[in-house]
Amino acid sequence: MLKKLLTIFFLFASVVAVHAHGDLDERILLVTGEIKKSPDSAFLYFKRANLHYQHNDFKRSLKDLKKSNRLGYENNEQYFLFAKNYFKLKKYNLSLKHVRKILKDQSYNVNALKLIGKINYDKRKFEKAAIAFEKVIAFSEETFPENYIDASKAWYALKNDKGIFRAKTMLFEGIEKLGDNIVLYQKLISIAVDQEDYALAIEYQKRVIDFSPRKERAYLKLAELQILNKNYLEAGLSLKNAKSQYEKLTYRIKNTKFMREFFSELELKEAKLKKENFEKT
Repeated sequence: MLKKLLTIFFLFASVVAVHAHGDLDERILLVTGEIKKSPDSAFLYFKRANLHYQHNDFKRSLKDLKKSNRLGYENNEQYFLFAKNYFKLKKYNLSLKHVRKILKDQSYNVNALKLIGKINYDKRKFEKAAIAFEKVIAFSEETFPENYIDASKAWYALKNDKGIFRAKTMLFEGIEKLGDNIVLYQKLISIAVDQEDYALAIEYQKRVIDFSPRKERAYLKLAELQILNKNYLEAGLSLKNAKSQYEKLTYRIKNTKFMREFFSELELKEAKLKKENFEKT
């Protein structure tokens, strides 16, 4: 039964993907028909360029953008589409050229600043990327965890004391602004583990347990960190807590593929921990 349901799900997902691209194909054909009737319409070429971009056909999108530009269409929306296409094609200098045209008139344009950050990150100019991502946070009317993650990731990529300090600072600022957020704590934990500061990672993970409504995976993660820190007794207790939290779940939830995989992972960790303790005695 489960196999049949999974087959239906994947077929449905495939149909949705094909339909999405099919819909874009139809819209491109419609705009192409409009262009044949009005070959001097700069906006129609821009409209089709947008559709080609959504279709991941970046070279065709650029071709239409250039035609649109020759016909006199020129604005920040067009510059941004130019920049996005060149970024996808890894032509970073051309992407920067167009995004800077936007920032010349709109220095607070957060979409343009975010793209500047992405370009500089890909070019391994990490400090410039981090500064751009910080501007995204500063100028956004509403900010999101991913903005703090982007800035933190760029700072951390510097791999020096300043970068590590700023990487953590950005995440703490995100927590202060957005409240307890598991994604931001996960990044803090990742940094602590990379720095081999397992005690600090454990401290952060305990905080995650405090605010998490579902705790079984959080306890399993805590056990993994405690094992890294050679706190085997505490790890065993955390695994017991993870199992206890799991047992409180309804049968329907426990029987999902996701939770069955979790329980298998939990049992594997328990067996491995028992073996290590046995070998030590």
